[in-house]
Amino acid sequence: LIQTDSGIANQQTVAVSQIINHASYPGGNVVSANDICVIRLASLLTYGSNVQPVALALANSNPSGTATLSGWGSIGPPTNAAASTLQFVNVPILAQTQCAAIIASLSGTNNPFRAALNVCNKQTRSSSSRESACSGDSGGPPCREQSPCWNCVLGIHSMR
Repeated sequence: LIQTDSGIANQQTVAVSQIINHASYPGGNVVSANDICVIRLASLLTYGSNVQPVALALANSNPSGTATLSGWGSIGPPTNAAASTLQFVNVPILAQTQCAAIIASLSGTNNPFRAALNVCNKQTRSSSSRESACSGDSGGPPCREQSPCWNCVLGIHSMR
């Protein structure tokens, strides 16, 4: 649980006092709809330029437009090395019907995903780049920066 990024102004280091797994998570290296936990910090964070509260999307909302993904995941070929600085990309949010079709197409009998609980996005492509979340970005917060929910976390990113 230690991710260091030295040289960042106003950086804070806080110990974790408790990790609370979802009661229905089977554990191990299993892909599960319940692969989530709450991390309780040993002390409070101090709000400042790099630490701010964030709003959560409303229950049963159907987001559209674009989402901002962020993470320290792979920055691609030739080395597929992890990024040394936090990366951001804006990606289109797919319609709920498109998302449901993608989820239904995932192979295997153990597909734990339910369309009503997911927001799908599309990677952006150009002749010189493909930008999206990558290996190492899972667990990050896809955010929506459009009315009615400015800087709103839509969920938790998964690479599945």
